[in-house]
Amino acid sequence: MMDGHRARHLSTEDFAHLGAGNLAYIKTAEIQNKRFYVLVSALGQELVVAPSYEAALAAAYERDLVVASLN
Repeated sequence: MMDGHRARHLSTEDFAHLGAGNLAYIKTAEIQNKRFYVLVSALGQELVVAPSYEAALAAAYERDLVVASLN
């Protein structure tokens, strides 16, 4: 746990990475005219390409990731 004094002195880059190891989102991708669902880390790394949203969500849970909803 980070104390308040230390938190106030984080750089913008350090602040952006807080919690990044636990967050992900799912996006769609078309590969060879088929729709797939890609699990992407908060830092932009593609982790899994899945055939369904449910499979991508399961992959996130297996990795202890929280999936953020992007609208």
